[in-house]
Amino acid sequence: MKQFRSTHDLAINGAPPAFEQPLHVGRPNVGDREAFLKYAGEMFDRNWLTKAGHASQ
Repeated sequence: MKQFRSTHDLAINGAPPAFEQPLHVGRPNVGDREAFLKYAGEMFDRNWLTKAGHASQ
């Protein structure tokens, strides 16, 4: 792991980056698209909107 001793060791100040790929700290975790679309489709098919989870009929 890269050692930081001063602000000159930071990539923003011209040093090489610590990671090969950008590290997005605020990237949303949206989960599995297919699972979401399945659950959303079932919700619309039932005409049942709730924040309490799956409703049995």
